[in-house]
Amino acid sequence: MWFLCSAGVLQVSGMHIYTYGEMEAVNGTDARLKCTFQSSSPINVNSVVISWSFRPLVPGREESVFHFQQRAYPPLDGIFRKRVVWAGDIMGQDASIIIRQVKFTYNGTYICQVKNPPDVHGTVGEIKLRVVTTASFSDLIRLVLAVAGGITGVVVLLIIFVSCRRCRKRRQRQQQQQLEAVPSLVSAILVSSPPNVHASKGDTVTLACTFTSTSRPTSKMTVDWSYRPQSGGPPQTFFHFSSRAFLPTDGQFAGRVRWEGAPARGEASISLTNATLGDNGTFSCSVRNPPDVHGSPISQTVLTVTPKAASVRFSDVTVLLVFILLPSTVVTLILIGRILFPKKERGQSKANRSPIEVTEGEEFGVQPPGAKEKRAMCCDLYLTDSDDEEYYNPKKQPPADEGYAESQC
Repeated sequence: MWFLCSAGVLQVSGMHIYTYGEMEAVNGTDARLKCTFQSSSPINVNSVVISWSFRPLVPGREESVFHFQQRAYPPLDGIFRKRVVWAGDIMGQDASIIIRQVKFTYNGTYICQVKNPPDVHGTVGEIKLRVVTTASFSDLIRLVLAVAGGITGVVVLLIIFVSCRRCRKRRQRQQQQQLEAVPSLVSAILVSSPPNVHASKGDTVTLACTFTSTSRPTSKMTVDWSYRPQSGGPPQTFFHFSSRAFLPTDGQFAGRVRWEGAPARGEASISLTNATLGDNGTFSCSVRNPPDVHGSPISQTVLTVTPKAASVRFSDVTVLLVFILLPSTVVTLILIGRILFPKKERGQSKANRSPIEVTEGEEFGVQPPGAKEKRAMCCDLYLTDSDDEEYYNPKKQPPADEGYAESQC
C-alpha cells in the first residue's frame, strides 16, 4: 500500500515560478495567463503536476480552473466550463493556459502551482486579471501593429502556400473536433477543514483536513499545504505529499511539521509542533486525486496563537503541607499553649468543686487554722481511692497532732 510509506523524508529543493503579476483583458477576448517555472531537478513529464485555481474579488472559496498531471484535466462545470485551454509546454518549463472569451465575472486572482518532485516547495505564482470594456492606448497600438504584420504575413503565405495551408487547417480542425467529442472523465472532490483553530504558544497544533472523492486514492493523489501570513503577501507552499511526504527543510516550519494523514480514510491532516506567535495566518489544504481534481479541492483554516496564560500548579508536597501538616501544626501549638499556660479559675467555691479535687493542705488531712475537724465515716473510707487507704491504715497512721482523721467504724 503506497500511502503507508509516507514516513520517509526527502531532500527538497525550491521551485521558482514566474508570472506577470497583473494584466488586463478586453471583455469577450481571449486572455493568455502566462506561467513559467524553473526547477533544479530534471524535468519528468510523468511526475510534473500543474494546478491553476481562481480566487474571486469577493470573499469566497477558491475554485479549481485547470489541472495537468500526465494529461490535461479541463473543468467540466462551473463558470470556466469549455473556456480553459492548455497552452503550456512541460519540457519548455511553460505552464500557461488560455481563457477564452473572458467576462467580468473572471475578475480576480489566478494562482499557478507547479510541482516537480523533489522540487515541491517555494512560492506560488499569482496573476490578478482585470477585465475591461476597452483596451488602453498602448494596447491599441500593439494591436494595430500585430494586425498589420499578421495581414502582411497572411498575404505572403497565401500567395506561396495557399493549398498547403488549407490542407493543414482542415486536418487541425478535424483533430480538434475529435478531442472535444471525447470529454475526459472528471469528477468533483470536496475538501473540508475547520475555519478557525486556536492554540497557545508552545502547543502542538493539529491542522485537520479531510476530503471525499469518488475515486480511490492512487499514486497520483497529491496534497499541498500552503501558508499566508497574517500581515498578507503571497501564499508559500511548505508541505507536499505525493506517494511520500516532502517535509520542509528550511524556513519557519523546518523540523516542526509532521504528516498525520491517511489517504485511505480521506484524511490529509498535518500537525505543527511548538506553535509561535509568528505562525498566525491562513493555512490552505489542497487535495487532488485524478481524475477528481475539480469541485472544491482547497480549504482554508485561520490559525490564532496566543501567549500561554500563567497557571498555578500544586505539587504533591504542596498539597501535603496545606492539607495535612499545616492543620497538625496548628493543633500542636494549641495543645502546647494549654499545657504551658493553664487557665486558672479563681473564686470557685469548695462546695462546687469536684469530689476528686484536693485543695492546698488537704493532701495529708491538714486543715486550715480555725476549721472544724471532720471525722471520716466508714462509708467515706470505703469509697476512698486505693491510693488514699494508706492514710487510714492504723499501722501507718501519722501522729494525732497532725490532724489525720481516725476511723470510727
